[in-house]
Amino acid sequence: MFQKTFQFTDNPINEAITISSNTLYTFEQGYGFLTEENCFENELLQIPELNNGFEPWYWYQGHKLIHINQDKYGCFLTHSEMLPLSFKANVPSSGNYKLRIHITAGKDPVNHLMVYTGRRHLALFHKSLPPFESYTFETVVNVCDFIPRGREIPYTDQSICVTLVSDAARISKLHIEEVKIPTIYIAGDSTLTDQTGTYPYIPENCYCGWGQFLSFFLNQKASISNHAHSGLTTESFRSEGHYSIIEKNIKEGDFFLLQFGHNDQKLSHLTAFGGYRNNVVAYIREIRKKRAIPVLVTPLCRNSWKGVDGSYHDLLEDYNQVIHQIGQDEKVAVIDLHQKSYDFITGIGLEDAKRYFFPGDFTHTNDYGGYKMASLVAEDFHTISKLSGFVTEHKPDWIPPATIEAAKPPKGFEHLKNSPVSSFKVEFTDIEELDNKDKIIELTASGIIPNSEKTYRPMDMITRAEALFMVIKIANFFPTNVYNDMFQDIVGHEWYAGCVECAWSNGIVDQVLVDKNFYPQKEVTYEELISFIVNGYKCRKSLPNITPLVFYNCSKWATSYYNAAHAIGLLNTAIKSNQLLTRQTSADILYAFKNMM
Repeated sequence: MFQKTFQFTDNPINEAITISSNTLYTFEQGYGFLTEENCFENELLQIPELNNGFEPWYWYQGHKLIHINQDKYGCFLTHSEMLPLSFKANVPSSGNYKLRIHITAGKDPVNHLMVYTGRRHLALFHKSLPPFESYTFETVVNVCDFIPRGREIPYTDQSICVTLVSDAARISKLHIEEVKIPTIYIAGDSTLTDQTGTYPYIPENCYCGWGQFLSFFLNQKASISNHAHSGLTTESFRSEGHYSIIEKNIKEGDFFLLQFGHNDQKLSHLTAFGGYRNNVVAYIREIRKKRAIPVLVTPLCRNSWKGVDGSYHDLLEDYNQVIHQIGQDEKVAVIDLHQKSYDFITGIGLEDAKRYFFPGDFTHTNDYGGYKMASLVAEDFHTISKLSGFVTEHKPDWIPPATIEAAKPPKGFEHLKNSPVSSFKVEFTDIEELDNKDKIIELTASGIIPNSEKTYRPMDMITRAEALFMVIKIANFFPTNVYNDMFQDIVGHEWYAGCVECAWSNGIVDQVLVDKNFYPQKEVTYEELISFIVNGYKCRKSLPNITPLVFYNCSKWATSYYNAAHAIGLLNTAIKSNQLLTRQTSADILYAFKNMM
C-alpha cells in the first residue's frame, strides 16, 4: 500500500523527501507548496476545490501575500496574518489516506492553529504551542473525482492538500499512508457544501457548509467525501453528474448522507410530498442495491423570522416532515438537523443567530455556524449504531465575536470593487438621463430589479406586485414554488403568485391592506411601501426601541411603520403619505433599504 513521507526541516530522514521553502508544487514533480506565484501560472491550481479550498480576497487578486521561510524546525510563513500555508502532494489513486502531521513552534508561541485538509475540511482546531514545542496528530482524507463550481464535467483529483492557518506554526513532517476504511459520501446543497475560504482568514466572513467541518468531529475510522454543491436539488444532483461520481466509487459498507430541500422548495415540481419525496426514495433504493448505507438529514433551518409579529418562520417544515416519513417508511436512519438547528436558532434569537451566518445572509452559515451545525450532526451519530463508532470525544464550542461585520478592503484598496456596477450591462434604454441611473443599475445588477425588458418605465407608477418583488429580494427571500390560493384575484400561474405567497407568509404585508383580494396591480403609496420595507427589515433585523410614538401625517394604521422608518433613518417626510410612487422614486427608497441590509 502507498506510503510517502515529506521532511520540512534541514534534518534529512531516510526515505523521506526533503522539502525546502522554495519547493513549489508542479504537476510534473507531484508535490510542493501552493502560493500565488505557482497558482497564477497554472489554471488548474486556480480552482480552489481541487487544491486547498482558499483564495485571496478580491482586493488582493494579483498580489503576492504568501512568503515561505524555513528554519531548523520546519517551513513557515514570513508574514503569517492568518494566511494559508498549503502543501499539496499527489497520490496514486482515489481512496482513503491517513495523514500524520508534525507541527512545531519556533521562538514565538503558536496560538489558535487551524489545520485543514483538501477542500478546507477542518482537521485541527485552535491548537496552541509554547515556543519550540512540537505536536503530532493524525487525520484521514478521501481522494475522489469532483465537479468544481462552475464546471460541468468531473475533474480527476489524485492529490492531498494540508493547510496550516496560524501566526507562527511550522510544518515539520508529513506522512501519507493509504488505508482501507469506510467512506461517508455526502449529497446536498450549499448549506453543507465545501465552501471556499478567503484569506487573510476571517472565520465570520467565510461561507462554510457543515459537511466540510464534519470530519473534525469524527475519528480516523471513516473518511468524508463531500459532493454537495450550491444550488442543487434532489433532481439536479443527479442530472448534473454529481451522483454518478458517488455511484462509481461507493462500495459495500460505505455511507450516503443526503440533505436537500432549500432549492427543491423553489421549484413547483419538487414539492415536499411530490417530486422531492420520489427523488429521495429513489436514492435510498439505489444506494442499498450497492450494499451501502443511506442516512437522511433533515434540512438546516434558516435564520428566518416574520416581520409583522417577530415569530420564527419555518420555511422548510414540509421537507422536514417528509424526511421523517420516508425514514419510517423505508427504515432509514434520520439525523434531525432541522429540529436541532431550530432549537439553536430560536433559543438565541434573530440577532444572536446572525453571528453564525455569513454577514447579510440568513441561509448560509459562516465558519462558526458550519462548525456548530457539524457538531449537531455528529451528535446524532451517537444515536445510529452503524455511525456511533466514528464519533470522537467531546469537542469545544467555537464562539463567534459579539458582533459580525462584512469584511472591507483595507486602506489603500478601498477603490476596488468585487463586481463593479460599471461593468454590468442593463437592457434599459430609458434611464440614461435619470439622476439615479447608477442606483437603478446597481439594483438591477443585484437581481432586485429584473433585467429582462428593454425599458425601465421610470415614470410609471410602481404596482404592489412589483414593489413586493423588490422588497423580498432585498430582504433575501425568494418567491415560493407554491401559491395557496388565499386571495381571489391571484391565480397560481401569475408571475407574482410566488412573490405574494412569500410576502404574505413572512408577514411583510399588513392585513389592513388586503381583504379577500390582494390587489397585485394596485399602485403603491409611500406609506404602503414604507410598511412593506419595515416589515421586511424586521424579518432580518431588530428595531430599536421606539417610545413614545410620534404621530405623523399618515393613516392611523401606518403610524407605527412611520416611527420605525424614522428610527432606522429611512423616513422622508417630504413625500406625502398618500403619494403614489413612480418606479424612479421607488428606486431611491429601495436603494436606501438595500444599503441598510
